[in-house]
Amino acid sequence: MNQTTNAQSQIKLLLHRICLVLLLTGTPMAYALNESEPNDTPASAQDLGKQQGLTSVSGSIGIAGDTDVFEVHGFNPFWGFVAVLDTSASTTDKLAKLSVYGSDGSTLLQQDQNGWKNGSVLAWQHFQTGSDTPIYIKVEAVDSGSTISGYTLRIYITSIGYAGENEQNDTPETGNISSNSHLGELSGDTDIDCFRLSGNENDNLILALRADPENDGSNTDFILSLYDDSGNLLQVADHNGPGGNEYIDTLPISRAI
Repeated sequence: MNQTTNAQSQIKLLLHRICLVLLLTGTPMAYALNESEPNDTPASAQDLGKQQGLTSVSGSIGIAGDTDVFEVHGFNPFWGFVAVLDTSASTTDKLAKLSVYGSDGSTLLQQDQNGWKNGSVLAWQHFQTGSDTPIYIKVEAVDSGSTISGYTLRIYITSIGYAGENEQNDTPETGNISSNSHLGELSGDTDIDCFRLSGNENDNLILALRADPENDGSNTDFILSLYDDSGNLLQVADHNGPGGNEYIDTLPISRAI
């Protein structure tokens, strides 16, 4: 049985590139941690080590102006991560900013706030050099005067090597068999790209669509949809408008697919 993702342009744009990252991480969750203070700066960052797969951190922004910084290590520049910040359980403010900095702790590589329905996401961040070179992830409230009573930061470390997208793949039956990542293009406003993936019951699934991997500007509005093997729509992401990235995060898969 297979599950399908469907990325569809809503306005006409010829030969615009997209990047789709699909990650399945096994269960049980191998690394579940609690945030440990003090961790306000890269110098005092909480070291999450070098782990393949999923690391989940539970934390909070307990006082106004607090920041939480985490240090992660990769394997080599062909590896990278997707970081998902879920603030939906917070009983105070839910608006948070998620940033990633280089090994110097000051060079901003990516930043997102409210990039998906439950919080913020950073995707396709490659590690810069070898395993001894850290990258820093910072969590903070958008409003420096606010607190966030609870959040979960999920970091998926994986190999990031792009496979091509192969037409014809406009239907679930002709969808490309998925690897971790795909680099493709929608050739017009009616083009649809479908991908098929398989997984085990209780696997964790994240889908991340980068609308403009070349960073040269895009006015295309993408939809990212997840279907089961019977064609039932499970989730849809259409959150960020023209040129915006889209994300689906499902924990866990309810049955084998």
